[in-house]
Amino acid sequence: MSDQRLEIVDYDPAWALSFATEAEQVATILAPWLDGAVEHVGSTSVPGLRAKPIVDMLAPVASLEDRASMVRVLADAGWLYWPDDPNAGWRLWLLRPRPVAQSVTWGCGYAAPTARMQYSAASFASPALNVLRGALEVRMSGGVPQAVFPVAVHRESSVTDRVDAFLYRGGTAWVSRRLASLRRLHRSRVQQYLLYMFIALVLLLSWAARLVRQ
Repeated sequence: MSDQRLEIVDYDPAWALSFATEAEQVATILAPWLDGAVEHVGSTSVPGLRAKPIVDMLAPVASLEDRASMVRVLADAGWLYWPDDPNAGWRLWLLRPRPVAQSVTWGCGYAAPTARMQYSAASFASPALNVLRGALEVRMSGGVPQAVFPVAVHRESSVTDRVDAFLYRGGTAWVSRRLASLRRLHRSRVQQYLLYMFIALVLLLSWAARLVRQ
């Protein structure tokens, strides 16, 4: 059990309700050993007092000789025992973790969702598509539900990037068509490439000589 940072918050009346619920359960579990009423202790037991949001309880027992049985029944009920407590000789320190509920992420309005009813790439991208709708073309196809409990519905969406489709691909296609006439200069003979290099070198030297004269 590692140390954690605690935050002092305003008094919450729900603390008393949480204690009442847990105290009733603890009293039932520890009934064979209990030697008094389960008490609400600590700062959360004082109405109106700012406190750490952790409800502390005290359950007095007649003896700790049967500690193993008490720890076992409390563990079965979801309590965690702290075995390294330096005061384990006169108390049992246990922690009740907050319950974690499990549920479906998105039920689509159906009472019995299946694996087909889940988030898709389109649903994750929907916020970005709304912002970039001017640059993106979104097309929808298919029908919409016509009844309260439709049997089957088919609907698809597709997105076209106007910048990619028309500007980038269209521009590169235009340049490719204009440069197609230069492909006849591309040959696999080394002698022809050497000729191209010689002509380019002569042109560069001529240009450099003209600059020197100026």
